[in-house]
Amino acid sequence: MNPLFERAVQEEVMKEFLTWFKEISINNQEKWVVPSQTVALMISWTVFGVAVEWSQGKPEKISIHEIADHLLDMITKGADCLIPKD
Repeated sequence: MNPLFERAVQEEVMKEFLTWFKEISINNQEKWVVPSQTVALMISWTVFGVAVEWSQGKPEKISIHEIADHLLDMITKGADCLIPKD
């Protein structure tokens, strides 16, 4: 894959997460344990990396729906400890 294409896709995914984070915690960005920009960066590369691996047939026995479910669990439950509680 072209590195410029990879970066462009990852940046778009990151923008979507940043938008989502801003919607769920308006005025609370300063309370994040880890800056929302950093969380979005890490999650976007995770999503992109998993998508690339899956598209190359790795892992072979997991459907795209299972991969998506695992990613959503990791993102919503794994990142839960990073998002401040009101």
